[in-house]
Amino acid sequence: MKTFVRLIAFFFPVLAFAQTNIWIKLDVGTALYLEPSQMQWIPVSEKQELPAKSYLMTRPGVRARLFRNTDEYTLPANAYFFIEDVFSKSRVEIVACLTQIEAEQLPVNNVEPGNSPQKTLGLTYGQTPNEEKVADGIPFEMERLNAINWFYENARLDAALLSLKRMMTKFPNLYLSEYHVERLLHLYNELQLYGFLLDESTRLLNVRKSEKFSQIVASWHQIARKNLLEQKAK
Repeated sequence: MKTFVRLIAFFFPVLAFAQTNIWIKLDVGTALYLEPSQMQWIPVSEKQELPAKSYLMTRPGVRARLFRNTDEYTLPANAYFFIEDVFSKSRVEIVACLTQIEAEQLPVNNVEPGNSPQKTLGLTYGQTPNEEKVADGIPFEMERLNAINWFYENARLDAALLSLKRMMTKFPNLYLSEYHVERLLHLYNELQLYGFLLDESTRLLNVRKSEKFSQIVASWHQIARKNLLEQKAK
């Protein structure tokens, strides 16, 4: 069954990840979107068609909505997120998105020999756009976290998971954070993505950061194994 789901996830992006356009309605405040071809931040007008596979950054106090077909989605304020992650997704679609994100992690260069596990933990998620290159810290970190928190608090666990996974794969040092790791594994569990929970926790078991970190990962690893065994027994 796991192999079947993985195969679906592998072939699904061929159709699902073509660029499409959606509509945004900006009721109050300002927002910017990252234009994909030029990689430049462009102000959003009051009502505008946007590429779904791009990033949106909303300012504090914004009231805005996205529209796709007959569906309407309220957007978080003071937030940074991948536009397409906002749309509600089936389990198969979530798996396809996660598989695509993981595929885009693959290193663009060979890993230099002698690197420690902590340096190579997590794979490179694409290339950082020039606009986002900074000497220190994570660009738009507060806005990214605002989006993840808003999605979670509004029962949009799929959007919260995808936003967090994108952030952690783009900035793999976050895989050394107990808070982010536990939240990622918790979201896998809440969405019953036990295969991803097992794979992610298995990789993290090799990280020797602290006793607490190891306990967190080991606990979720056991939860994944237990649930997968129960599914197999049904």
